[in-house]
Formats: sequence, structure tokens, C-alpha cells
Amino acid sequence: MLRGHCMAVPFLTPAWLQVWWRHFSDGHELILLSFREAGILRGVAPLMRTGDFLSFTALSDVCDYHDFLFPCGSEEKFFKALLPKLLVIQGWHTLS
Repeated sequence: MLRGHCMAVPFLTPAWLQVWWRHFSDGHELILLSFREAGILRGVAPLMRTGDFLSFTALSDVCDYHDFLFPCGSEEKFFKALLPKLLVIQGWHTLS
């Protein structure tokens, strides 16, 4: 999936995110939202919750780039699918 992403950087790989989470996740809740089309994985939104805030997984003091994973050209489709999934997550009020 990373090969088709517009900004293919190491900070978006599952390996990097797993290592970051293992070492820096204290006090955060992992929220992974996946998006499928005809049963095929087309996008991932790696998020974390801290209190009532949702944000990208991995903090800026360690990662230079944050983004969701989806193929170039599918931005509109991805974000249209993301919004309803975000709305069913309870207990947050700010997305940053």
C-alpha cells in the first residue's frame, strides 16, 4: 500500500509505527481504522487517543511526517469513508 501512496516515507510503514508504539505509547489508546473496497484493503488511518483528543499515531518530536495510508488519487473516496468511522468513536471531541 505504501508504494501507491503520494508521500511514501519510512514513518508511514507498519514497522516504524509498531516500533514507535512499543516505545512511546504510554497514556495513548491505539485506534486503527481500515478501509476496504471489494474486500481489498485500500487505506488505513492510524490514530491514537489521548484523553478526548484524536491525533495521528506517533508524535512530531520523533516523526517528521504524519499521514493516512491510501493510494494517490483516492483522497476523496478515503475521506468520505473516514468521516462516518470517526463519528462512531465515542469519547473524543478534537482531531489534531
